[in-house]
Amino acid sequence: MNKKNASAVSLELTKRIWLVKCSASIVSCIHKSKSTVSAATKRRLLSELKDELEYCRRKWAAARAKTMKVKSSAMIYDEFARRKLEDANNSLKVVTVIRVVSLR
Repeated sequence: MNKKNASAVSLELTKRIWLVKCSASIVSCIHKSKSTVSAATKRRLLSELKDELEYCRRKWAAARAKTMKVKSSAMIYDEFARRKLEDANNSLKVVTVIRVVSLR
């Protein structure tokens, strides 16, 4: 009976060892696939971040261009205002000179 029990225990132990080895192999495969999935996920995230960065660069470039356009428009308006004021001052000088000449 002991021999039979020992045989049964040995057989059961062999099955368990085999299951542990298979489990270890499966766990190893899972870890490898997790690292592969993780690497794939990292690549995807990096790709998304790269796309987002490129989008932000385009938006900033557009904002800079718009700012430059507004600044150049403001400079043009300032120049027009300066010229208008200058012309008004010149016309006042001309009127003053004409009055002074006509009064003599």
